[in-house]
Amino acid sequence: MTRPRPLAVLTPLELDRTSFPEFRDRIVATESEAVVHTPRSYPGHPQIPLPRARPRLGTALDRVLVRRRSRRELSTALPAKKSLARVLLYAHGVNAERGMGPTPSAGSLNALELYLVSFGAGWLDPGRYHYDRGAHALTLIAPGAERGEWAERVPSSVQFTGGALFWIVAGDTARTEAKYGERAARFLLLEAGHLMQNLCLLSESVGSTTLPLGGFFEREIARAVPLPRSDAVLYVGAFG
Repeated sequence: MTRPRPLAVLTPLELDRTSFPEFRDRIVATESEAVVHTPRSYPGHPQIPLPRARPRLGTALDRVLVRRRSRRELSTALPAKKSLARVLLYAHGVNAERGMGPTPSAGSLNALELYLVSFGAGWLDPGRYHYDRGAHALTLIAPGAERGEWAERVPSSVQFTGGALFWIVAGDTARTEAKYGERAARFLLLEAGHLMQNLCLLSESVGSTTLPLGGFFEREIARAVPLPRSDAVLYVGAFG
């Protein structure tokens, strides 16, 4: 009897001794190009500058890890601007040359983009925003965000109540595929998980919660934000 392959959906993305040489040569060829990717921005769109928080050396990571939980009752109130700015900066901000930040990235491509859907709690008006990593600012992509409509796009919203905003983690597929081909899908999903964990831990550190969600309509979300055609929605989280 043939044993079924675990997670057969990943089979097309697997490497073996036959496929690896071609994969390796592709990487070597692209690395020789020495391409530097600058953080995405939206010139001409309104921006909200964010305060640049200093590292809190007294916050122990092990205590944050112990406290972290996927809570189902989220606050609809947005924390202070300095608290949300801290979460964004240390989860996905630029902290080194070539646009590097805290999230591990295949080939240092930094192909993830973080969008926020705010429901208008506190100082951030309802709308769809992009986190500009280079400027450490929120860029308004489009005004307005109706909670009921977004709950329909994220059907796993039935798992919780409240929430001040949604995190939308998107990946630039063109950037990653140019170097890694079909393997790009695996790397983008791994990176999305890294970023979501950063958001979870930093949310906990400021007294809030990020709840990762797996049930969402990718294409509907991409149209509603809207995202560039090369972007894929990889992960959604609720914050409150």
